[in-house]
Amino acid sequence: MTGFGSARGKVGATQLSVEVRAVNHRYLEINSRLPHRFASLEGEVAKQVRSFFDRGKFDLFAREQVQESDTQELVIARDCFRMLQQVRKDLKIKQEITISDLLAFREIYQARYGRDDLDKLSQPFLALVGQALKKLEQMRLREGGHLEKWFGQHLRKLNRLVDAIERQVKESIRQYRKRLRHKMKHLGTVESGRIDQETAIMSDRLDVTEELVRLRSHLKEFLRILQGPGVIGRKLDFLSQEMGREINTIGSKSQGVKLSHQVVEFKSDLEKIREQVQNIE
Repeated sequence: MTGFGSARGKVGATQLSVEVRAVNHRYLEINSRLPHRFASLEGEVAKQVRSFFDRGKFDLFAREQVQESDTQELVIARDCFRMLQQVRKDLKIKQEITISDLLAFREIYQARYGRDDLDKLSQPFLALVGQALKKLEQMRLREGGHLEKWFGQHLRKLNRLVDAIERQVKESIRQYRKRLRHKMKHLGTVESGRIDQETAIMSDRLDVTEELVRLRSHLKEFLRILQGPGVIGRKLDFLSQEMGREINTIGSKSQGVKLSHQVVEFKSDLEKIREQVQNIE
């Protein structure tokens, strides 16, 4: 299920923003892009995502926004300059240190600079990640409520189609018996036993009682799981496939334009349900 969550807050001397986006995926996939000094927390971030969700593709971005009043950047630049001066002296390098040199080594030194206080900053950083994930979860729950209503409407329609198919099968048998009687009367003979025998053969060919019973059972189970707790996406996907097999069997046995149209309509709505099931965790 798609969704978005974000959080902002101060971590140490730095203002951080965390954004997390989720799209549909059969399994759980986590991609995170963190500031260099928080890169070692990637495993903890993934652990947090797994504590909230079981399926989906998640892209998490954390960005530092250093305030103008902060002096940390200047302190880092000065320390980096002193380090480069010491290197220049030890290696007897005549070339003067330039701004380009500072910029080239800044990221490396900044990561080293931040390592000392990572233990102190990790908890506030992970708390910020947790806030963004919570907002994403709330958004997905709201979307899930709308999706549950949508499923309810389509499941009711499928149940009505099952009833209509059952009635149409019975009507097809009656119409076959009527046509057979008319044909035999036209030939000048009406054998009640023969009509009953032929009708029984046709009834056996068109019999979809077992398939309809299983369809009703699957529809009832689908609704029960949909309204229940826990991870349900894979179970609903399986039930959708089973319903597809049953309606295909009914379609192979069906005779008559109206019955064929009902089967096609059932398949069309079932396909819509199968597409939406991919959005459920």
